[in-house]
Amino acid sequence: MIYSMTGYGVAEDAGFRIEIRSVNHKHLDIQLKLPPSLYAAEQRLKDQIRKHLSRGRLDVFVKPLKDGGASLQLNHDVARRIYDGLLSIQEELGVPGTIDIATLATIREIYEQVEVDESAVQIVGDLLDKALDQLDDMRLAEGRALKSDLTARIDAIEGFFKEIAPYAAEHAERVRTNLKERIDGIGLPLPVEDARLAQEIFFYAERADITEELVRAASHVAQFRGFLKGGGGVGRKLDFLTQELFREANTIASKAGRSEIAHIVIEIKDQLEKAREQLQNIQ
Repeated sequence: MIYSMTGYGVAEDAGFRIEIRSVNHKHLDIQLKLPPSLYAAEQRLKDQIRKHLSRGRLDVFVKPLKDGGASLQLNHDVARRIYDGLLSIQEELGVPGTIDIATLATIREIYEQVEVDESAVQIVGDLLDKALDQLDDMRLAEGRALKSDLTARIDAIEGFFKEIAPYAAEHAERVRTNLKERIDGIGLPLPVEDARLAQEIFFYAERADITEELVRAASHVAQFRGFLKGGGGVGRKLDFLTQELFREANTIASKAGRSEIAHIVIEIKDQLEKAREQLQNIQ
């Protein structure tokens, strides 16, 4: 199954509400906003999230709906040092603004956790699973749409490469003929029977042959389809294959030097560019 990196999930009960928003990102970036009473459980909750996703930026908000949870106390010495340090930096750099209690309240280092309410952590963990399941449902639905679009584009790309294939068979011979005509047009005494001249014509024609590029392109298309069918975290693999198809298309246009092929390559690159935009959203 193909998953998009974009989605939303929410779950709540009498004690907590969890909201998750995800967007595309090269790596997995988890921004977890917890109430102070759950700071000690941050790593456990992040590990739980990693079991569901491998890429994307996630903003996860855990909000208590009532008082309670783990007991906390403030470290006054740490708070005082942080406050004094911020004032010093503000004075030194001339940074405007007010450093107030609301600012200090957002700094985790001033909180000391005396005990962890494991029952609260369990509740949040269960809610997190529900929110992640809802998120996955939305990501999967969008993933199906992305898969359908990418399948249509790779079909079109394959069709364009097949349009180029007939030119490949005649291209090498055409290069040889054109080169011979140009040599003849020079009017120099260069006999066609000259082995060295024949060898140079052969090498030049070989360098202009696009058969290998077409074979590699067909292989990339087949792999692309295979990854789409297999699903999972295939975004990076599909992006790599798209780059390789770009490379083959550019090489074909450069080597062929024919307007008919150049026009087809433009269509291929247009489809590849649109596919690459879609791939930015695939896990």
